[in-house]
Amino acid sequence: MFVGTEYARSLCGTSAPIDCFSLSPPYQCHSTYYTDPKCVDHPDGYGCECGPGFHWNTFMCMSSAIDSRFEFKAVKPERYTLLLDKAFPKLKHFTISFWMNVTDVNQHGTILSYSHGTHNNILRMMSGTSIRFEVFGIYKVTDFQLRPHQWYHVTWTWSSTDGKWNFYINGDKRQSGYLNRTLREIPSGGQIVLGQSQPFEISAALDGDLSHLNIWNYVMEKEEIKNITKSCNFMYCGNAVQWVEFRSGTRGGMKIRWPSGIFTGQCFTEKTAAISCDTFCSDLIGAQCNEEIKENIRWTRTKAENTVSVQCPRLDDNSTIDIRPDDRIDGQATRVCKLQEDANDGIWLEPMIDGCISTDLLQIKNMFTRLGKVDLNEISVLQLADKLLNHTIHNTYTNPIDIATVIDLLQIMVTTQGIAPRTVTWQNGGITFARTKEVYPTFEQTTTFSQILGAIIDNLLSSKNDIGWNATQPRGVEGDNLLSVLKMFANVISRSLIYHVIDGLVTYENAVIKVFKENIGKYVLLLTRGLLMPGAHKRFSDKLRAHKETEFLQSVNFSYDNTCVWSENTSDLMKTGLMFEILSNAISCRGSTETWEILLKIYISDKKCSCAPALNNQHVLPMCDSFFDKFVLIQENFLPSTTEFKIETYWIEEFFGSSFPSKEDELEYKLKKNKGFLRVRRGVLMSQNTSDLPVFIGVSSFRYQKLAQNLPNKIYKGRKKEDRVNTPIMAVYLHIGDLPITNLTSPILVDLPILNTFNISNPECVRVIHRERSREWYWSRVGCRLLRYNGKSGRCACHIPGVFSITTDMYDVNWDKGDKRPHLMNFASYIGCAVSALFCLITCIVHVYIGTSSATAALHRNLSISISCSQIVFMFGIDRYDQSGVCEVFAILLHFFFLTNYTWLMNEAFNLYIIITYSAHSQTDLNDSGSMLRYYIIGWVIPGVLVGAFVGTNTDTYYAVDMCWISWDHFWLFIGPAVGIIAISILVMIFTAKEHNENSYTKTEKTNKIIMINMKGLWTQLILVTVCWAFAFISIKMVDQILKYIYALFNCLQGAFFMVFYMLLHEEVRGVFKSQKKKQTMLQGYDFPDEHSLDSSISSSLLEKDKDSRKRRHPLKTLRKSTNNEDDKGSDCEMITSV
Repeated sequence: MFVGTEYARSLCGTSAPIDCFSLSPPYQCHSTYYTDPKCVDHPDGYGCECGPGFHWNTFMCMSSAIDSRFEFKAVKPERYTLLLDKAFPKLKHFTISFWMNVTDVNQHGTILSYSHGTHNNILRMMSGTSIRFEVFGIYKVTDFQLRPHQWYHVTWTWSSTDGKWNFYINGDKRQSGYLNRTLREIPSGGQIVLGQSQPFEISAALDGDLSHLNIWNYVMEKEEIKNITKSCNFMYCGNAVQWVEFRSGTRGGMKIRWPSGIFTGQCFTEKTAAISCDTFCSDLIGAQCNEEIKENIRWTRTKAENTVSVQCPRLDDNSTIDIRPDDRIDGQATRVCKLQEDANDGIWLEPMIDGCISTDLLQIKNMFTRLGKVDLNEISVLQLADKLLNHTIHNTYTNPIDIATVIDLLQIMVTTQGIAPRTVTWQNGGITFARTKEVYPTFEQTTTFSQILGAIIDNLLSSKNDIGWNATQPRGVEGDNLLSVLKMFANVISRSLIYHVIDGLVTYENAVIKVFKENIGKYVLLLTRGLLMPGAHKRFSDKLRAHKETEFLQSVNFSYDNTCVWSENTSDLMKTGLMFEILSNAISCRGSTETWEILLKIYISDKKCSCAPALNNQHVLPMCDSFFDKFVLIQENFLPSTTEFKIETYWIEEFFGSSFPSKEDELEYKLKKNKGFLRVRRGVLMSQNTSDLPVFIGVSSFRYQKLAQNLPNKIYKGRKKEDRVNTPIMAVYLHIGDLPITNLTSPILVDLPILNTFNISNPECVRVIHRERSREWYWSRVGCRLLRYNGKSGRCACHIPGVFSITTDMYDVNWDKGDKRPHLMNFASYIGCAVSALFCLITCIVHVYIGTSSATAALHRNLSISISCSQIVFMFGIDRYDQSGVCEVFAILLHFFFLTNYTWLMNEAFNLYIIITYSAHSQTDLNDSGSMLRYYIIGWVIPGVLVGAFVGTNTDTYYAVDMCWISWDHFWLFIGPAVGIIAISILVMIFTAKEHNENSYTKTEKTNKIIMINMKGLWTQLILVTVCWAFAFISIKMVDQILKYIYALFNCLQGAFFMVFYMLLHEEVRGVFKSQKKKQTMLQGYDFPDEHSLDSSISSSLLEKDKDSRKRRHPLKTLRKSTNNEDDKGSDCEMITSV
């Protein structure tokens, strides 16, 4: 039965949209097709299991067969559907509702017909160009025109009381009238047929689809019809005849298809289905609070009006971290699940987690809690901040709740720095007056507070607390909370600085708060063990007691083993301002080589002296004159900073942009831009209404070196899981009063270095965004774009201030994943390089051993050294890319020796040209004597200068990333000079050949043959060396085994030809070996005819030139005789044959 729209309104509310009514179940439908679900308790709520063939439709489990359609065709055999297993009821009134989709509007098909006894078509509806209906033989044609292949929802109502009928299309009333000639009820027990008239006629058959035909025994109101039309969950059915009751009566070639396809969009979301299921089961079983993570504790699903206790998170018993007994948390946290009676739902109250906080930190928390209940005193705030700071120094946080507690305390600290109304009283004439005054901290107090807060954050983000950070739930929530606190801190401090400027307490140029690496910990360091030199304690104590403002200092205790400064009267000491003066006077003593940061931290606690453990890398500066006057202690390279920030104030008329770090920051504080840099450009606020802008604005910039690991990326809207935050995090906030900043005129530029550059891809600029309702954070690309990326860093442009980073996929589908190292060399490559180097070294050693002294021989020795070194460097250094420093050295050496190969070959060409030209003009035999200095400059100095210039001008991009060679982007630096030298060498050799050809008749046949041998050797080496280097490049670039074998083959040929031409066929070497052989033959009593001498005329002249000096050098040289002057035609022939 129909309950009515009042039930729907009770669920949806009177102001609910009309389609909300379609979600209510006001009808009693067939229990076979509509059943109740099985409620299953899940951590995130109840789940509804419906079984196979059913699905949850937000109210019940509905059979998937409900949303079906009948396909009718006007062809034989006849296709129709009957109502079986049920008698058609008697109807005094009726409402017939259905969906239809006509294929052919020219076919006058029958939608339904009802006959009783001998009376055919008592009721009939027909389709065509328009819809017609008939009651007891009375026809009515509607004026609505149907369109083919389009779904229409049709409703027809009629009452036998007065004969009134109504016709609706898609929930809208289109026509009405009266059929009152025969006012009698529709009899029961007849036959209703869908798709055919009675009797059956193929010409009257329906051609189209019919779905969800239901008949009610009353006249529906318009609102109910509209709700049915919009209902996509089909929670309605006829109380006279239901749609599913026609399923068993199909006849002929009928086809039933599901889903019907009436509604193509999504009927309801998964969230709506989950909420409706949870509501259904809560009403059936009882309300519960869903499982959730709060305060880094997972609270399990709990029934309403119950309290759950959870064990505090703590270290595993197998952990290797050494924790003090007092810091081990064995307590429990509790939380109440409250019942919302109006919604029959469970809601969590705030958890009680004090039992999970370490003892010392809980005491500090209680102090902060009491702080808001009394009049705020900045001195008290700094005292508590100092206690919290000391706690972060001495403790390691392995408990995520401790980390969350520190962040909560930071938030309380920040709120105390804002503008607060306070009551000021005074008396005049015996009358007490009072007024409310806005009070804010002084500039010195603000500076001190900022330094302490920066130090606390630095300690909190220290790697010693990584276990606690990694245990936070969900990951990143505490990192986001920390960012929120720092954003609030930036707003509060910027507003306070602007008030200082407006009140004239400080100029806007000086209204700047800076917390960098060099001063992040100025107020953190305690006097530590052994830092003061022996004998210095008494002088330090005397100086401290003599200070004009230490009259309230009751006791100063010094000892060599444990140096501390403390006071029994904390408040008096704080009132003197001594702490502020000492803390704000950090000076620098400049030594011979470095600038030392000098600072003093007096740690004050109630009747307790606490000293920090000795820090690493501490040094005592030789005493300078101002040491005791400034009460300082020296620390080199103070605590490394993970958080750096700067808050600046600008006059709006002189705002020309802001950068962090700025040039002044680089020079004064040694900040490096390559660790993260952002710039707010001039005109960034041009999109704002200038009349609404305040006189003074603030810019806050933050750089977080280690926060990325504590603020990982989250999956949102299908983003890849592999998107990882892979850079430091930077943030910038603009403070322009209460004006909202939605879109900046010019973007904020952010340069960020990539932390892990190995095998990454898909860089994206992102910023932190919070959802409006849940305030849940996530990284989003909206508002940011990537301008530049080179694999090591990226530049982002963002039009909205906030928190920025770059995410990357930690894999590259187009790159080797690194499972195997690329093999740049194989065994053949090593053999080829070794053979070439060995033959060249043998040639050089032989020349040195026999003491060849000509300039030609010297050139051969230097060339052999150059080739050998290049082969050795290439063989042992090309694949040392795992060791960056060593790899860079090998890359430079390889470039150098590569150029020396060609410069010494060019020297060989110059030398040969000079010898031939000189002999041609002097009409004498060959003579190569001369200075070698020019050749050394060309061969060794010029390549060194070129390589040094190339490395110096391209330091960052000179080296290749995948091998120890020059970067492929600068390969022209490698090949360009070599091509020029080769061209010069070829030109010189051409001129040499021309000169020899023109003057060969002036020389003996033997001399001409020697020249030809030298020219052939030079051409051979120039070609083979070039081919070897070419195949060296190709074999590495293409990583092919065959190319490596070819490279090895040419290396072996180059070395072999080098030894043949420059050792075996060299005139001086041949002369020495021939003389030695001749001596051995003479000692055996044989005469060695001169016709078999291997010496030459040029070797004779060179050997006789400096015979005495060579005799002292080696005994073999005494064997050389003047017999070399004889004509030796046989030796020439033998020489040519050898070549």
